[in-house]
Amino acid sequence: MKRFFMFWVIISFILSYSLTLKAKEIKIVKSGDVISMIATARSQLVLVSFWASWCPPCRMEIPGLIKLRTVYDQEELSILGVSLDESPAMYLNFINKVNFNYPVFLGRGDVVRVFEVSGLPKLIIYNQNGQKLYVHEGYISFDELNRKIGEFLQ
Repeated sequence: MKRFFMFWVIISFILSYSLTLKAKEIKIVKSGDVISMIATARSQLVLVSFWASWCPPCRMEIPGLIKLRTVYDQEELSILGVSLDESPAMYLNFINKVNFNYPVFLGRGDVVRVFEVSGLPKLIIYNQNGQKLYVHEGYISFDELNRKIGEFLQ
């Protein structure tokens, strides 16, 4: 019985240590951080995607954003993902399963208020001057979003 107990103590320690290491991978942003990233982006357009791992339409939309990243180069389009998950563990679990090819962050503080997020997913597209060009709440297909970005890049 003592061996079994010691085994579980050691396993618990290892698991908690590995979760602590993983937690360092969480990149938390507040509204000022997102605004700064939009302002300093060197691309013609900046797309900010607000999402959550528990949101089915968000999960449907993310593969299209990943595909967009392969269609447009960095000079044309920057993509930023901001998760509004309340649970860092859920966020971390999700980002470790999905092969994101653009930066994703965990939004905190006043992000929801400043970017007026009332539903998920929400996309906002900015031009290189930081001017808001397009806002969309709810799922948007890859084709529709690709068409919209193409219009802005002309």
